[in-house]
Amino acid sequence: MTATTTARRLGARGVSDNSFLLAREQLERAGKRWTGARLVILTLLVDAPAHKTLAQLGKEAAALAPRLNMSTIQRTLHTLSECGLVHAVHLHHGATYGLTDGPHQHAVCTRCCVVQELPGAAWTTTVEAIEDASGLALGVGGLVAYGLCSRCQRRPAPGRSALPAGRWHG
Repeated sequence: MTATTTARRLGARGVSDNSFLLAREQLERAGKRWTGARLVILTLLVDAPAHKTLAQLGKEAAALAPRLNMSTIQRTLHTLSECGLVHAVHLHHGATYGLTDGPHQHAVCTRCCVVQELPGAAWTTTVEAIEDASGLALGVGGLVAYGLCSRCQRRPAPGRSALPAGRWHG
């Protein structure tokens, strides 16, 4: 049974033979094996409309592969991150995980913690300016912008007023 057949059986819709073949090759180039746990986690992230927390991945993985425990999921995410297949956005309550499927950056709401992926082209000038000024070569997901999402801007936090959108405060 191919990885694509298994992934489709597990419920992934946006899966092609090529996507899993490329993931497998990337793992093997890094000296890692293609395992069932890695397939399950990648399958869960393929169709995800947004980043997922470890708890969300654990719950969904338990429905697909009941023998997969949280420790294995954590190690799997770490390995997939090391190989460049998955990336983490670290928040005050933990990390969220997404596929590394092309150049993009992230915007995070500081109130509701929603993570939005922004296409790399939208940040090209900013990323180039940071790289020129710092000498750093920013990777995929290397820049995170924090602020209030449009929904949170419309409703002030209890006990305090919301900051105006798009303004820097010192």
